[in-house]
Amino acid sequence: MQKPFYFLAICLLFSACSFNPPIQGRGEDYIQGEWQQDSIPMQKKLLSYSLYNFKFSCDSFYVKVNSFSKVNSGADTCMNAGHWTEYIRGNIQAK
Repeated sequence: MQKPFYFLAICLLFSACSFNPPIQGRGEDYIQGEWQQDSIPMQKKLLSYSLYNFKFSCDSFYVKVNSFSKVNSGADTCMNAGHWTEYIRGNIQAK
């Protein structure tokens, strides 16, 4: 009774499973690297502004957004007295 069950389980396991193709591609050479915005015009006079950091690595991208605000838009602790950072990650898939 156990031998047919094991044989069936092994057949189902190997027929239903397959290796995933490699997801990460090489990416375009012209866009690889990192770009960081260090300031914007008249940022000291603005009530709110954001500075961006873009990084492209192979077919993935990462964005870091540093936001600054002199306006209190809530009592949320993540705003850290008018300065907070947001992170974005994704990948680019060619069609």
